[in-house]
Amino acid sequence: MNRLKKQFIIYFLILATTVSLLLYYSYKQVNKEEQNLWASISETVYNQMQASISDFLIEEDSRNFNEYRYYYVPESQVNQNYILNVSPLATIPSNNHMGLIGYFQVDPDGSFHTPYLPKSKSYKGIRNINERKNLESTLIQITESFHNKITKPKDKWVDLSTFIKKSDRIMAKPKDGYAMKKKSRKKLYPNPIKQTISNFSKSSGSSIPAAAPEVDSEDAADDLDLSIAQVQTFQTQNFEPLIEEKTVEGEDKKTSLLIDPFRARLVDNKNIIFYRKVWLDKQMYVQGFVVALKQFYRSLEETSFNNSRLTEFAKANILIGNWSLKELTQMKTLFSRSFGYPLTQVSLEIGYNKLPSHVSRLLLHILASILLIMITIGLYLIYKTAASQVLLSLKRQDFVSAVTHELKTPLTSIRMYSEMLNDGWAENDDKKKEYYKHISNESSRLSGMIDNVLQLARLEKKSFSFNLVNHCPSKELKNMCPTFKSLAEKNGFTWEDNIEDNLPVVTYDPDAIKQILFTLIDNSIKFTKGDNKKISLSANKSPYGVEMSLSDNGPGVSNSELSKIFNNFYRTENELTRQTKGTGIGLAMAKMLAEGMGAQISAKNNQNSGLTVLITFKSA
Repeated sequence: MNRLKKQFIIYFLILATTVSLLLYYSYKQVNKEEQNLWASISETVYNQMQASISDFLIEEDSRNFNEYRYYYVPESQVNQNYILNVSPLATIPSNNHMGLIGYFQVDPDGSFHTPYLPKSKSYKGIRNINERKNLESTLIQITESFHNKITKPKDKWVDLSTFIKKSDRIMAKPKDGYAMKKKSRKKLYPNPIKQTISNFSKSSGSSIPAAAPEVDSEDAADDLDLSIAQVQTFQTQNFEPLIEEKTVEGEDKKTSLLIDPFRARLVDNKNIIFYRKVWLDKQMYVQGFVVALKQFYRSLEETSFNNSRLTEFAKANILIGNWSLKELTQMKTLFSRSFGYPLTQVSLEIGYNKLPSHVSRLLLHILASILLIMITIGLYLIYKTAASQVLLSLKRQDFVSAVTHELKTPLTSIRMYSEMLNDGWAENDDKKKEYYKHISNESSRLSGMIDNVLQLARLEKKSFSFNLVNHCPSKELKNMCPTFKSLAEKNGFTWEDNIEDNLPVVTYDPDAIKQILFTLIDNSIKFTKGDNKKISLSANKSPYGVEMSLSDNGPGVSNSELSKIFNNFYRTENELTRQTKGTGIGLAMAKMLAEGMGAQISAKNNQNSGLTVLITFKSA
């Protein structure tokens, strides 16, 4: 039995280790799938933000370079006699969804201009003068680092852009009467959504309409036409609108223009300045606009992150170096990536505390629970079956030993008395009768044991035939009592019986009841020692039918063995040290006989001493 336990422990440890590893890697894979799923959604949010930034910057980059002051020349009047018009940027920004504060321009001499007020300080006919002055003052304060040709130290600002290649600049050279064209720079400001759709359309032939192709030709819609008139106007925008037509002199003069892409600068962790450098005849101008960082980010967040499922468990944040817009304390990073040019030093970070469970995790929980339950129950049932078989095998061995012992005694007695008779040791007829009586008794005992073994085999195979009757058992029990009394008194016991009259009608086999009671009385006789030995039989009405009980005043049975005494071949004594006769099948047969009649048999220890066996019959 100990060997079986050790084998099962080793097998359980091996199986538990295997299942644990399997579940560990399964849950690890589910964690990875959940991480990838939400990271993919985070990337979609990032792409939407980047697309919004790209559209915003492309729109600003397409503006004519001479729109950044209060007066400008429309493209329709280029190369013609012109008058100054109010710039389309002169309108005061109000509730701009991208957090736009205003536009500005810094001239080569360090002078500051905005499209909200003319340089001449002549404000006749201009509305909202105070509001415009306040706006210009705010812009001057924010863009302080751009004054004096951008020579101030980096004490209040952080450059958010990488180095600009010369190939990214717009260079205009004289060609066909000073008409200049610029290259399209839409690809400089990345738009991952349009790029993904375009790539998908090209690779898979999908029916999804591809984004409009990038225009990069002389016929570009946002080409820049440069003329002497436009240059002169750009350089003299401080004048009042011209009333008289002026002619442009020096048409043979060559003019050069170079425009950098927009760069970005963070000022005081509050505002972002988008600016570009414009070289006109080797003179550098700075043009740009200012957005409020928080409102700029909020507009990106509202159109992307807030419309995603990430809001249920995650938070988004902007990182610029070691500085962050929000505090995501003790949160794990789900996604982190820097934006494209010109915000290459700005990163979107999405953090979380706990990812929502994916449906695959729930399925894994169910499968893992079922697997563990099945393994546990299976191992338990296998162990119980194996243990019961081992115990049964041990009991059979004990039974074989007991039967061998019990058979050896009567056979030895029969052989001994037969040899004594054969050798003429019997001196007279009385001695011969005594020897014959011993031989007869031992033969009967031997026959009884063989009959018990055969009957047990029939009961186990369900081939035993019961003679069941529906009757009141009172009379038959009373008729059995004299035989039981004689047997008890012969072995030094006091006999008591209490059989009620008119017991309820029950289904029973009289011979089976008699055999059960003989077995119980024989057990009481075997195990009860000392003086004042007593056996009692009673039959009473019960709520269900009839309850028979047989009690003695012997040593009883330990509580741990009460449930085992009716098992096959079970004996409370060790087979090597036992002092009582028997094969261990009597009580097992009594249980089978009782259950064959539809009755229940059980045992309990008496309050003082002894054992009581109860047989309960249901009413017919």
